[in-house]
Amino acid sequence: MHEYANRPVGNPLELDFLSTTCALSSIGRVIQIEKMRVSAPLLSLEIIEKEMGCLARLDSMEFDIGHALRTNMQEMVEAEMNLCQNLALRADAEMSGTQNQVSVVSPTSLP
Repeated sequence: MHEYANRPVGNPLELDFLSTTCALSSIGRVIQIEKMRVSAPLLSLEIIEKEMGCLARLDSMEFDIGHALRTNMQEMVEAEMNLCQNLALRADAEMSGTQNQVSVVSPTSLP
């Protein structure tokens, strides 16, 4: 027995290991997909950032998009990149926790 508020009361040794392992594996797959969805925009944002650097060089020559607009765009791109990186780190942490739970619940870990 335990006193954790977020856990069902009962004997943990009577846990259905097979269904719990399947559920945790499913959660792990969902986390992997979400990490992919969060990481994918990073590629586009890096390209946008590179193109903005090219625009900054052209700005001094012929095309004037305005310093304030370019600075604002740069800040927005950096903020989005930071958000995506943070979410990817969170997904890694969740995936690690899920893998730890799978290793604890897995029937192969039992004596």
